[in-house]
Amino acid sequence: MARRIAALIEDPLEPVLEIGPGLGALSMELCSTGRLFVAVELDFRLAEHMEGQLRQCPRARVVRGDILDRRVGALVPEAERVTVVGNLPYSITTPVLEWILEQKERVGRALLMVQREFAGRLTAKPGSKEYGSISVFVALNAAVQDRFRVSPGAFYPRPEVDSTVLEVAPRPFPGTSTEERETAARVARASMGTRRKTLANALARGLDVGADEARAVLAAAGLDPVRRGETLSPAEFVALARAWMRGGRVGGAG
Repeated sequence: MARRIAALIEDPLEPVLEIGPGLGALSMELCSTGRLFVAVELDFRLAEHMEGQLRQCPRARVVRGDILDRRVGALVPEAERVTVVGNLPYSITTPVLEWILEQKERVGRALLMVQREFAGRLTAKPGSKEYGSISVFVALNAAVQDRFRVSPGAFYPRPEVDSTVLEVAPRPFPGTSTEERETAARVARASMGTRRKTLANALARGLDVGADEARAVLAAAGLDPVRRGETLSPAEFVALARAWMRGGRVGGAG
């Protein structure tokens, strides 16, 4: 499995930042090419183990600490852009994804192993059971590709769920500004905070505005107030965000 993930990075000198290397199976596949390689490990004992392992790779190093407290530019100052890799526990998948997309100018792409259920949410289409605000957030900020599935038998101890390796390439939704994308993500959360509510009711509640104001914003965006939030496409959420902003509401402020 480690070799299969490493093979997705075709350039042997492409700089790589690994999140949570563990015992280093993937790390050794990646650093053996002579590339610039940085592994960030929170667990003291695993970090110590990795320091020993990476001595045979002259351009590799271990940084001890929480990846969410660091910035790519500080971790790998020698590289303009890096590829991020990691096998992510469910509890930190969303924060790490947000961390990556916040630094899109320094991350060319990310190869992330995540629970298959979570992968389905990231690639879900409007109207599907899996589609939610995280689907919209990712669509606004990245292109996501399902590269391959990993069965529980590939791990020891054996987990109870399948995993998926995703390729996440940061890129802004065409024709949008940072403020528009942030606002679209916010109105998506508000619209889908309570599933099966109409857009007008969900927006009024989620954005803490009156029902009349919610309907006026929807009308300005050309959206039917009785639709459900989970049926709107990312492009429609951008239109809703622009209508919200034209009404004097800016960015994340409600």
